Formats: sequence, structure tokens, C-alpha cells
Amino acid sequence: MAAFTLDELPIAIASADNLPSIPGVAMEILRISRDPDAELEDYADAISRDPALSAKLLKLSNSSMFSMTQDVTNMRQATMVLGMKTIQLMSLSFSLAKATSHSEAKGDFDFGEYWQRSLVASVAGRGFCKLLNINFGDEAFMCGLLSNIGQLVMNQCIPDDFAEVLAKCDHWPTNEDEEKIIGYSHSALGGVLLRNWELPEMICEVITHMHAPEELPEDSDESTRDLTMIMNLAAHAVVILGDEAKGDAYAKLIEITNEKGIPEEEISKFLISMASGIKETADLLDLKVAKPQDHSEVVEAAREQMIQISLGNAACLQQAERRAENLASENRDLAIKATTDKLTGIANRASFDSVIESEVTKRTLGEEPNALGLLIIDIDKFKNFNDTYGHQAGDKVLTTVGQLMKGMTRESDMPARYGGEEFAVIVPRTTPFALGCYAERIRAKIEETVLPVDGHTLNITISIGGVCLSKATDIEASIKKMISAADALLYSCKENGRNRCEIQSEILDLTQPE
Repeated sequence: MAAFTLDELPIAIASADNLPSIPGVAMEILRISRDPDAELEDYADAISRDPALSAKLLKLSNSSMFSMTQDVTNMRQATMVLGMKTIQLMSLSFSLAKATSHSEAKGDFDFGEYWQRSLVASVAGRGFCKLLNINFGDEAFMCGLLSNIGQLVMNQCIPDDFAEVLAKCDHWPTNEDEEKIIGYSHSALGGVLLRNWELPEMICEVITHMHAPEELPEDSDESTRDLTMIMNLAAHAVVILGDEAKGDAYAKLIEITNEKGIPEEEISKFLISMASGIKETADLLDLKVAKPQDHSEVVEAAREQMIQISLGNAACLQQAERRAENLASENRDLAIKATTDKLTGIANRASFDSVIESEVTKRTLGEEPNALGLLIIDIDKFKNFNDTYGHQAGDKVLTTVGQLMKGMTRESDMPARYGGEEFAVIVPRTTPFALGCYAERIRAKIEETVLPVDGHTLNITISIGGVCLSKATDIEASIKKMISAADALLYSCKENGRNRCEIQSEILDLTQPE
């Protein structure tokens, strides 16, 4: 990769009178950040002078990135919520994005595509930091937004040369395309510009080398290497979600993340889930981007391309299609196995945790007006079955209860094995009265079932506790309170003779103070 310093900046760019300059508010943020005695109030005062930036930071404070339980309404609160590092980096990101979003479009340069790719890089970078437990999410967000700024400079300062690059590429130009045609890349140029703006050296290094982390200087510190690796993953995500030829990038992304212990299924889900984050970030920055795509279809296309590439030639295309179908089937089977309890054939604890989190989230966002019902079910005196008739008999009891529950629940409901002899049922739309009737039907059905085991007749009974939730703010705390309340009613059933149901008549509203 061609690299140069500010003094060696190509003369056509160095002499341009329209080279982007750093906005005043960004200069002030950088000045404050270099002051060892700076406090959060200094940032708040500086940011408050720019109403548009203040509005963006307030919006950020109330976004899904931070999931606050109450609205943040002023900059003082926002600085406390976000913290000094986030305030510094996000202020720089937003002010620089605003400044560069007003650049003049020239020739065939597609600003919508430019911002779409930059937003994908920022959301992917922040997400990969969380996925790999690397504490540079804000830095990654900033690197993503500025990752293609060199192309913006080329379009502004050397429009004819860059038009040639665009004309000769049937895809979004890469560093390699630019080096081949004009002798240097947008990554190298971006790094020089950001150093000229006196941005943190780590940001400059990462943007320069994110497409070729192996070219980082040998004396680069571990933090820079970690962030460069993250942004290299983000660069692969940009290609997967933005280019027609995406198979190589998908294969490389899967290879790197597999080495770090993350399975392909999790990466696929991550790429699909990015859609909402990209839209939210675009709205936050008031950016117009390219038309959104269905990420599920894009990821499936990337997987299919990867398979075709691995076969090596077009003559094997039919075989590749069969393998893709088999892989899809195997993935479905694996997904079922991963979410199904092997013994009882119903959902397992991991699947229960995922679904109840999703349902409670809907109540925090106000997306579902109906109450969420939860039943916790315990087999009465289960230990006696194991002690008297053996563990195989105990397993048959568990399987019978699980299958009976599965046969009695609606398609919208989810019966699950919660753990040991405990089961649960998630009922997405119900009332305490309806939930009580539902629980009683399950209890009665199991009570009337006779289970023959090795010449013996086993009679099974269960106890059930249940609650309903209408609204919530804190997802994790609300789930714990629902389960705790249902458990308490379940234990009350046990104390009052077993083989009974107790349903809380009052619907939980966890937005109200206790």
C-alpha cells in the first residue's frame, strides 16, 4: 500500500484550495481532550454552543446504544450518561460527519453509497467490539464513519483522476483499484488528512491500515492492533453488505471469527441484525443513504457465493447448488438442535431466554399492547419417580410432560424445559384470567394421563405459577421479576398441597416505581 506523509501528499491534492478543513467545534473538542485537567463540564459547555451537535448527542443518549431507563433531556445529563471518552469521540464523529456530508457531489460519485458504506463500517466496527469483548466501540464507530474520507477528498480535489477510477471499476473502488490507476489509496490519503487535523494517532493508523492490518508498523501497540483487526472485520462486512462479489469477504470473515471462537451462525445473525443499527445511525446523523437491502437475502447470497468459489469452477455449479441446499438443511437442523431440549423435544433453556427477552423488549418499546404471560411448571415429587423406578422412568415422565405441553399449546406460545423437572410456557398475548384457564387445562390433562413403565402405572401431577406483564423499562430486571413472581406462586402451590395452579391476578407494570 502506498503511504506518505503530509509533506509528501500528492501535489494535486496538497495544492487544492478546497481540501476539507476540520470544523471549529471539532478543534475545540480536540483542544479540551489535550488538557489533562479537563472535566465533563468543559465538553458540555463547548458542545452546547453547537445546537445541532447537542441535539445529536442527546438523541444518542436516548438511543438503543445506551438503553437508558429514563429520558436524557439536557447536555449535562448526556455527558454523565455517555462519559468523557464517548463524548469526546462521538462529538468528533458527528461534527466531522456533518462537515463532510456537505461536500459537493461531482461526476459519478455516489454520496448515498459512500455514506451507506461508512455507516455499515461504523455499526459493524462497534458491533464487532462488543462481540469480541474489545473496549474500543466508540473508536471503532469513529473509524467507520471516517474510513472512506480519502475518497471524498479525491472526489473534491482530483475529480478527473477519481472519475477515471470510477469509470474503470464496475464496483465500489478499492485501495488496490486506486493504487493501480492514480498511484495511492484512499486509506493512505485519509490517514494523512486526519493527522493534519491532529486526530488521535490510533485513529489515523487504523484508518490507514484497516484493509491491510499486516502492514501496521512493527512498533504499533496492542490497542492499535486490536482496533485495526476490528475494522478489518468491519471492512469485510461492508463488502458483504454492499458489493455484488461478496463470497471471498464472507469466507474471510468466517475464517477470522472462527479462529476467535465465534461460529458462522452467530456471524450471520450479527450481519442480519445490523440493519436496524444502520438505519438508527443514519437517522441520528441526518444522512441520506442508498436504498436499504434485506440483510437475510444478502447474507444467504454471500454464503452461496462462498460455496461456489470453494468448488473452483463453473462446471461444479450444480453440485454447489446441491451443497448449498444441504447446508441450508443442515443449518436448519443445527438451529433446531441448538434450540431444542434433546430429551423432551420442546424448546430448551437457551431458546426460552431468547424468546422471553424478545417479548419483554416489545413491552419496553411499546410495540405490543397485549400482556405477556409466563407459566412456571414443576412436576410434583419428581424425585420419587427416579428413586422408586429409576432414572429411565424419570426421563419418560419428563418426555411425557413435555410432549403433552407441546400438544396443548398454540403455535404462538412456546413451551420450554426450564431446567431439571421444571418447565415454562411463554404466552405472548393473554390476560390473567385466560392464563389461569390455560394453566388449568394443562394441569388437568397431565393429571388424567396414565404412564405405564415396566409393569407399573405412574400418575403424574404438576404445580403451576403464572404472571402477566404489560409494560417494562429494564429488560433484564423485568425478566427476573416475572420469573421470581411466577416461582413464588409455584412454591405457594407446593405448600398448599401440590397439583394446583396459582395465577397473579394483577398484571405487572414494571414502568411504575415499586
